[in-house]
Amino acid sequence: MDNWSAPRGVGVVALLGAVALGAVTVSFGVIKDPIGLILVGLGTVVLAFLGLQVLLLRPRLQADGAGVTYRGVFGRKYFPWDGLEIKRTITKHWGRESVLLELTRGDDMLFLGRWELGEATTAVAQRLEELRP
Repeated sequence: MDNWSAPRGVGVVALLGAVALGAVTVSFGVIKDPIGLILVGLGTVVLAFLGLQVLLLRPRLQADGAGVTYRGVFGRKYFPWDGLEIKRTITKHWGRESVLLELTRGDDMLFLGRWELGEATTAVAQRLEELRP
């Protein structure tokens, strides 16, 4: 059984950033206007959510002899090997190339990037093809 997740350090740094952002804003009174406080508070909550997501939703992608399982915020999604397509999708934005792992089975599609997998999407795609019975 193989699995992939973002490094735990990413989640720890995101949580520390959320705590620091919230503490500096509240304790030093840096932001005086109410809209700015709402925006910084929203940023703090989002950063904390992302950090907790990285730390708690592990492993993000798991593969075994039966198929591939994705673990997300709204539960698990299971893709049996039968009929599963594994592709790399390359997109270009502002001169920068992004490579995503695309898992497709029927109407179900899943796109995962390097930050979610903790490893290059090309290597994960190759390993999934090796695991396929």
